[in-house]
Amino acid sequence: MGKTSVMRETARRIGDRYLCLHVDLQGTHSAADAIAELSVATRDHQPLWTKTKDIFTNIIEGVKGQIDTLQIDDLKVTLRSGLTTGDWQAKGDRLLAMLAASDQPVVIFCDEVPILVSRLLKGADYQITPERRAQTDAFMSWLRSNSIKHQGQIRLVVTGSIGLEPVLRQGGLSGTVNHLTPFELGPWTTETAQNCLGALANEYGLTFQSGATEQLVEEIGICIPHHVQMFFNYIYQVCKLQELDHVSRDLVAEVYYTHMLSVRGHAELSHLEERLKLVLDPDLYQLALELRWTQETGQGPKL
Repeated sequence: MGKTSVMRETARRIGDRYLCLHVDLQGTHSAADAIAELSVATRDHQPLWTKTKDIFTNIIEGVKGQIDTLQIDDLKVTLRSGLTTGDWQAKGDRLLAMLAASDQPVVIFCDEVPILVSRLLKGADYQITPERRAQTDAFMSWLRSNSIKHQGQIRLVVTGSIGLEPVLRQGGLSGTVNHLTPFELGPWTTETAQNCLGALANEYGLTFQSGATEQLVEEIGICIPHHVQMFFNYIYQVCKLQELDHVSRDLVAEVYYTHMLSVRGHAELSHLEERLKLVLDPDLYQLALELRWTQETGQGPKL
């Protein structure tokens, strides 16, 4: 959690030296979908968009002068309609070659690549078949080949809320990412989390009493940025209802058990279970859920 914010801030800081494209693959299901998403990402850069339209001439001719007035979702559908199973690689090669020839070096931030790879490899039934493995290999090998070919002109940042290598390992395709340098966006340190809490409290007119932020960090255990901010939001809502402007250690403990561990708290984080299923095979996924239940309740299998 927090990777998209890091990418946006990185793009802001390097925007005077690099041309930055953001490609979100969370909703994609095929390699052709990914090419369509990358193509649409050039729309904010007119010179690149003009060249992108040249690549898709056969498709654009059908909509004539309407292409620049289409909404983003409609534009994706339009471009995707012209990408056949055997055509996405050729158009993808032309697209990346065009980006590599840009006046500025290009950074492509590709978010949620592992989700697309998992869908390619396992499908909706989470079963790896020879055909799905071949499709995944074709996409990852294409990405690897172009990354190496355009090294120096295109910087590719591949991110995901789940690990890419564990997904590929299940299909025996780990070698397709040996050109990438891994970087894990870990949890905050205790000091960073407490500084964030102090800044949030100051912004919303609250004061943490002595030991309260330490209590919060102790309760939460691992300071994942989203969890820290979610915990603070629960505390703020309770303070508003009770007309409090000071946060005590006892209030932190109460909010943790009544809100963070409540059904409502789990509902906000339920998507993490869905992401976990993409990484693990069915047996390991079930084991992970049992381990979580054991941790939360003190009951369950003895391992």
